[in-house]
Amino acid sequence: MESDQRLLHVFTTNFTALDIAESLPMFDEGVPIEDVEKSLNAHQVIGVSRNGFVVGYRCRQVEHGNYSDACALSEEQTVESWEQFNSVIKRLKENDFVLVRAFGKVSGIVTRADFQKPPARMWLFGMVTIIEMELEKLIQRRFPNEGWTSLVSQGRLEKAQEIRDLRATKSQTASLASCLQLSDKGQIIASDPELREQAGFNSKSQGNKHIRRLESLRNLLAHSQDIVSNDWDTIVGLAESLEEILNSSDARSLE
Repeated sequence: MESDQRLLHVFTTNFTALDIAESLPMFDEGVPIEDVEKSLNAHQVIGVSRNGFVVGYRCRQVEHGNYSDACALSEEQTVESWEQFNSVIKRLKENDFVLVRAFGKVSGIVTRADFQKPPARMWLFGMVTIIEMELEKLIQRRFPNEGWTSLVSQGRLEKAQEIRDLRATKSQTASLASCLQLSDKGQIIASDPELREQAGFNSKSQGNKHIRRLESLRNLLAHSQDIVSNDWDTIVGLAESLEEILNSSDARSLE
């Protein structure tokens, strides 16, 4: 297995819902909701159980200070504890939370806010890195002889050359493309029609916008800032990109 495929394997198998899930508070459906509110009103969601199994849930209504009527448990809002982050994010795309099932019983909950936790932040930072690596591969295949140099400014090209020279002093062999910043790689991709199509961008402006959002997310991750409030759409996009990368990687392995 090549190193990049091993890296993909790590990010598709080693980070699961269980790593960021919280225990789901629950009460028996026969208990009056007034009694429940006295002890559990601080929780966003509580499970409704019957014979020890969660069969529904209630959501706290902030404006009224009480819980909603019970909602039936649905498969669309339930994930298994072993499901990977990208699968969880896809469920959270339309929902504020998902319930987590382990050993046949719903016992946990994951909200969007849980993606602020260290395991999720590690995964997201790694995902941005994987995306950047894939962009570099596209550039290298499209321009094997560094024909992309005209697509970046002279200043950015000189910066990449400085980085390559610095690596050389440390006996590190590096291609010029690998010394580009993420924004530079994005500009090359967005500026070349063939690369834009391969990367799935409909236009140059869409490509540039996508890269700016990736850079913003990476900066927030690097500085321990809130990543959910302003960058949730980017996080969803990363989860969807992972599946595209996996499909592309599988296709290339068959060539």
